Amino acid sequence: MELAGWVRPAAVFCAGAVVGAGVVWVVAVPGPAAQESLRGVAEITPAAGAVRPTGAVDVSPWPSAKTSGPPDKAALVPNPGLRVTRPGEVIDGYEVHGDISVEADNVVIRNTRVVSDSHQGWGIIQREGAGGLVIENSEIVSTPTHKIDQGVLNFGGMLTVRKTEISGTADGVVTPHGLIEANFIHDPSAGKDDHVDLIQAGSGPAAGLKLVIRNNTLLNQQEQTSAVGLFQDFGAPHDVLIENNLLGGGGYTVYAGRGAQDKRATSDIRIIGNVWTRDLFPKGGRWGPVVGWEASGKGNEWRNNVWADSGKPVEP
Repeated sequence: MELAGWVRPAAVFCAGAVVGAGVVWVVAVPGPAAQESLRGVAEITPAAGAVRPTGAVDVSPWPSAKTSGPPDKAALVPNPGLRVTRPGEVIDGYEVHGDISVEADNVVIRNTRVVSDSHQGWGIIQREGAGGLVIENSEIVSTPTHKIDQGVLNFGGMLTVRKTEISGTADGVVTPHGLIEANFIHDPSAGKDDHVDLIQAGSGPAAGLKLVIRNNTLLNQQEQTSAVGLFQDFGAPHDVLIENNLLGGGGYTVYAGRGAQDKRATSDIRIIGNVWTRDLFPKGGRWGPVVGWEASGKGNEWRNNVWADSGKPVEP
């Protein structure tokens, strides 16, 4: 997938200083038109979920390994871990052995595969103070012997993850805000002390941002925690849209933000038009499809969520 205004230059990567285990690369910087394109993508306003016809749902249109990840893995160039410090850098066409640490604004990672040669905390991290990271058509792979705890970890600002495959990690994407769309996140691994969430938010988003999770396939084969987990570790969840995803697995497939011990009210959480599969567990998750839903929360909305095998409503 190409973003308007971006041209992949030939042979423009040149090695910079080695910092720790990472290499700083100097990459062609996108022009203003390309940066504007990124802003437009990040601000897409999702449409409301449509009412589905009755009967079993055809799940074939949802993302899979065929529709996510790098289009030509055989062509990827092996490379050590990267530390990205220059705004607007584009990382394109690499198999990165190690992590990618993003410490600058408006970085793009596309057509890239991140694998681990040892246990590491994350595949890609956006550090505090950075924002605008876009990850697309990429893959993050964790294995039992070389485990990645979190596929994508965001301590910064806006994050977009699209058409990316994440597998084998304990957590897929950990962020309080961003646009997470058209991804295939599946087959997580759980270590001794891991809580497994394919998409996890520990609070509400930063001021002026939202968390949008839509058009993903999220399958947690573990019988604990979630496919989507909204928690109150650092604040009450709010301004979240979970729309048109294919969901299944975990202890409960969705933790909707208000646990029995949580004192803070949730607000503006909209869960619309999603499809729950029973292929992993008869109840969707090990214990059920959803927990922590606060129907009385201001602006909260639960609508048109159904079971894949019957088209019947999923009740919170």
